[in-house]
Amino acid sequence: MQNFRYDLPMLITILEDEDALDNFVRDAFLFEVLYRRNLDIEEMIIDPLRSTEEKLGWLDEMMIIYFDTYFYNFLRQLIINEDIQYYEKISARFFETLTAMRNCLYAKVTTAIPLSGSQIGRITAKLRELFGKQIFIYSNVSPYFPSGLLIQCGDQMIDLGGRTALEQLNKKLSAK
Repeated sequence: MQNFRYDLPMLITILEDEDALDNFVRDAFLFEVLYRRNLDIEEMIIDPLRSTEEKLGWLDEMMIIYFDTYFYNFLRQLIINEDIQYYEKISARFFETLTAMRNCLYAKVTTAIPLSGSQIGRITAKLRELFGKQIFIYSNVSPYFPSGLLIQCGDQMIDLGGRTALEQLNKKLSAK
């Protein structure tokens, strides 16, 4: 990583001062989802053979609607500095640094339908209460998840799915 020049603790502090850390983390999770589902991202902005202008043009045209200003500008800066091909390493280091600085956890919440902001807020509050740490939520919508919630937080799995509830009810009824 010859061009690596990012002070991640300073970035985290600035994001906190600007009350933008939650949105930045949410956008980093979203970018990860988009990256895994959309091969155009790799072809258009990660490819070292494309020019900076091509990459910025594609980012401005295709990605601007997805991200808050801070994360979007971070992606732009990675492209301008020709460090975008190191995004995965920089992202991993960002999350390692954030975890070390703030003793936080990341929770993946899977549902069949999108969660509202207030629902995410309530889940975050409950997880914070349960684990005693700051929690960052990544919300994942899956058509294969029938109902309820599936929460992965650290190495813990909390299954609040409809199928699980029905299976538990069936076990209780069979035991009697």
